[in-house]
Amino acid sequence: MLFKSIVLFAFVCLVRCDPGDDTKYPITSFKDEDILKVQGQVIKDAIGWLLKTKEETFGSVKILNYINDHIKNMDNKMMNWAEGLKKQGYPEAYDIFQKIHTSVYTIGFHKALAKIPLIKDSTEAADATGKFAVTARVIDWRTDVDTKRREVEPTKCGDEKTLWDQLANEVNKCLDTLDKLIPQLKNMGSNYWADRHQEMRDFIGNNFNDMIKKIQGITDPAKRTQTVCILVEQIHLLNTVASSRPPAK
Repeated sequence: MLFKSIVLFAFVCLVRCDPGDDTKYPITSFKDEDILKVQGQVIKDAIGWLLKTKEETFGSVKILNYINDHIKNMDNKMMNWAEGLKKQGYPEAYDIFQKIHTSVYTIGFHKALAKIPLIKDSTEAADATGKFAVTARVIDWRTDVDTKRREVEPTKCGDEKTLWDQLANEVNKCLDTLDKLIPQLKNMGSNYWADRHQEMRDFIGNNFNDMIKKIQGITDPAKRTQTVCILVEQIHLLNTVASSRPPAK
């Protein structure tokens, strides 16, 4: 059975945790190191919920709904923010997030979820499902945190040249992380996740230059600078979350 034995990062939460109650995870500081401490508890609680739910009647259905709900929540929040940017006069930023919405959520997410039942190794299938669930929970939570952070501490953007340099640095860090991680996942037998990370790398490689050209085409210097800043901020967040992942096994 697909969820016969979910093995997740060697964490165990001994009490039943509500994976959707974000009031349990107060953020008192928006420093990366402080957020990561709370994120660790979010992960532990999500794993505890999964370990208990998989034993319940229709537990597998609940877990699939859990994954779908958190990914959908994250996507909705991202697109609501993108709509706000568009209304503020940043249509290019909106177009970038619309591209992510279509490629990553509308197509990529559902395609990735549909491939889990096709995994022949039952242990890898269960492991892939569990990691998918925890990842969905974490990125949904981080989207909430990032929304709150922007309200309290609006991003301060530097000059345009510095921002372009920062953007190149963040993208290179992201690609470097993926280039190191993909073979590691394959060596551990996690072919499913190796393929998903390769798809992420392909998406960046196939679309990043078009995104850059779209931003460079903005004639208003202030709006161009702000749009670069938005992209730097989001890729930095991606890098921070990726570098804080728990062990794959």
